[in-house]
Amino acid sequence: MYLCPWDITLVIIVIGLVTILYTLLGGMEAVIWTDVLQSVIMIGGLLFCVFSISKYILSPPDPLLFKVVSAEKFSFGSLDFSFSSRTIWVMILYGITENLRNLIADQNYVQKYCAVPDEKAAKRSVWISMLLYIPLTPIFLYIGTGLYAFYNSAQINLPPEITRAIRCFPTISPRSFRWGSRG
Repeated sequence: MYLCPWDITLVIIVIGLVTILYTLLGGMEAVIWTDVLQSVIMIGGLLFCVFSISKYILSPPDPLLFKVVSAEKFSFGSLDFSFSSRTIWVMILYGITENLRNLIADQNYVQKYCAVPDEKAAKRSVWISMLLYIPLTPIFLYIGTGLYAFYNSAQINLPPEITRAIRCFPTISPRSFRWGSRG
């Protein structure tokens, strides 16, 4: 179910052709400005999601936040030193390795390193990216926790056609989600 009234295949082809055209005409500068705009849109969407979910799980009469806290969904894991269970150390190690993998091998990052004038600018780019991951990771975890609260409330059920957790977010519709109210 798409909210877009146009044929999705046609939309993809048109956007692809426009992207190829402005990349050919604008070169690396066009690609960089597209990345900047894409980042602004993604962070704006992320903040919109945080606001929307927060308004829902914090709304009266019975804020879902209390259920989430009692279910220990805000926990990063125990402080025990173990790599075989969910601990804070496993979360930190995973975060470091996943972010390093992205920074070292992802084509989008490598392209940015190659586009800067010197090694110092490339290093600054890596540090900025790493520092941005610090606040973004808890924000994504918070959104996941908010979705847990949303779908575990008594009034909301996950549609039966959703078989993978990753697909639950786009199914929130205006009929099932009302600003500041549940049900």
